[in-house]
Parts: sequence; C-alpha cells; structure tokens
Amino acid sequence: MAWPEGWDWLDELPVWDPPEELRGPVRPVAINLAIKMLSCDILSNEVRVLVGGFVAEYSRYNLWFFRDAKVSGKDARQLARFSGLAREQTRLVYESWQRFRDATASQGEDSEVRKSIQLRSQELSEALSRAVDVLQDAKSSPQ
Repeated sequence: MAWPEGWDWLDELPVWDPPEELRGPVRPVAINLAIKMLSCDILSNEVRVLVGGFVAEYSRYNLWFFRDAKVSGKDARQLARFSGLAREQTRLVYESWQRFRDATASQGEDSEVRKSIQLRSQELSEALSRAVDVLQDAKSSPQ
C-alpha cells in the first residue's frame, strides 16, 4: 500500500483478518474466541482458568489503551503497535486453539489421541499464559 512519506513503517505491523467463526456473537474477537473455548466440553478446568485470565487481561489492556495510552503523548508508531498487540495475541491463541480442536477431532488409537490432546492442551495453556504476559508487559513498557 502507498503510505504518505515517513509512514511506510505501517507495512511492518502484523495484519490478521479473523475467521468468520470469530466475528460473532459480539464484536471483540478475543471474547468470541473465549466463548468458543469455554464451550468445549473437554477443555480442562485449568485451561478454563487461563481463558478467564486472558479475557480479564484483554479487557484491562483495552481499558489501559483507551484511557491512558492514547493520551500519553506516545507517537503514532507506538500507538499503532499497542493498538494491534491484543489482536496479535488473540491470533496466536486462536492458532493454538485450532490445533487443540483438531486434536480432539482426530482419529486413531485412543492412547495416541489422548496424548495428542494433552500436548495441544499444554500448548494452548502456554499460548494463553504468554498472551497475558505480553499484554501485561506492554502496559508497563516505556515505549
């Protein structure tokens, strides 16, 4: 895309067009993803707690961004980076969720399917925890 002079850094920002399945029932994609995850019957309680933490931190991050970051005197590049950060973390969690969901639908020997589900559940837990950490760190970052 052709940007005004000095704005070509916008091409460096991550771009993600969320899939149709995450476009409802509400506007925030992260909340729709959480609804999908919490609606999964075989998601462990441990992962459900992490989903709740992700929703809470996503909400706190948005409060911070709209209440504090936008009026903090940060330049356009910094604000654009902060603006896309929650969406990027949502994308990473979604990709991990997809792998978990695929594992739950896989066919094969029960022990192998169980092992695959456990592995993907651990990966989902790590993605959720990482997303929370990234959003928390961004709020305390001087940049």
